[in-house]
Amino acid sequence: MVARVADWRAKNPDKHAAHDAAYRTRHRERIAAQNADWAAQNPEKRAASQARRRARKARATVEHFTDADLRNYWAANGIAEDRCFYTGEPLDAWPPYRPHDAACPWRRAQPRKPCAS
Repeated sequence: MVARVADWRAKNPDKHAAHDAAYRTRHRERIAAQNADWAAQNPEKRAASQARRRARKARATVEHFTDADLRNYWAANGIAEDRCFYTGEPLDAWPPYRPHDAACPWRRAQPRKPCAS
């Protein structure tokens, strides 16, 4: 059943878009309530989503790199991966923060420090 629906959607993108638009028009309040509930239950994801939206609107560029790329950059520039970049103190754990975590050093509210200092 799911494969049949996906196949129909792939073959009829215009009809699928029209159907979705009509559904969103008929159920505008319900969708808005569901979105508000999700945002209230997921404040970190909502904040990250809004940050990405603002970055897109500002036409900010994004550089994609891997953990290996970052470690190679650090090695080439004499940056020790076991020490805090800002203070030089030993790190408690690697990585010092998790993406979209309140402990990220670039967020305003920071419940724990990225290094032992």
